[in-house]
Amino acid sequence: MKHLYRIAVLLVNLCLLTVGIIGPALYLAASPGYYEREFEKTGIYSTVSPDGEEVRTPIHYIGGKTRNVARFTDEQLDAIAAHIIDFLFGDTEDFTLLLDGVELNGEVTDGVSVFGEEAVTHMRDVKVLMTAARYAVLVALCLLPLLLLFLFWQSRRYGRSALRGTLLFYAVLLLAAGGFCLFALRGNPHDPASAFWEAAHHLFFPFRPEKVAGSFFNDALTSILTLPLFMSAVYTVVAVYAAALIAWLCVSVWIRKRAK
Repeated sequence: MKHLYRIAVLLVNLCLLTVGIIGPALYLAASPGYYEREFEKTGIYSTVSPDGEEVRTPIHYIGGKTRNVARFTDEQLDAIAAHIIDFLFGDTEDFTLLLDGVELNGEVTDGVSVFGEEAVTHMRDVKVLMTAARYAVLVALCLLPLLLLFLFWQSRRYGRSALRGTLLFYAVLLLAAGGFCLFALRGNPHDPASAFWEAAHHLFFPFRPEKVAGSFFNDALTSILTLPLFMSAVYTVVAVYAAALIAWLCVSVWIRKRAK
């Protein structure tokens, strides 16, 4: 039973890691308000000049083509964000998006294909990852309360293992994270954020170098969903997970005190 208790502690930490990191990331990715806040913060939305004129942000690589530059209205940018959400979390199967009334290369044009083929292909892979992540969170959410009940039930006999196992789990995790950071910075030491994001794709697509290579391209998608937007999500997820971890550490200390 003692070994079973230790396995339960390990599973609790794995479930907490899944729910605390993947859960908030999925929530942000599916939240229109998140895109609106980040578009405002990163300057994607239009601004008003001192003389009262609307100044729209140029979005390059429309349709994946180098010379295509569009200036979207805020409403069109919101429509693009809604399309991304519908594709990742809804029933939309094709990431291709056509918009009318787009100011493209200085002329208002209908039927503009916003994303290029590389972006469309990449987002198919992202949709698969998102679907797998949703199932992982669902499984973790189902297991977590059962595991916690088991830990509480057996806490008087084996409760000391909860805190000890948790500290060991995060010691190993920190070592792995340190190795990951060294691996990331080796690729681009002068730009840690870009290096981290590129290295993260090796985790998203393990043993699939062609998928990693296909994740970096010039497209309207990367001009709208910028690196600062993703890093903002990272900071939010880390903050949420830190709070969840602190709560669990407090619980594991309480469990330890209950042990005989």
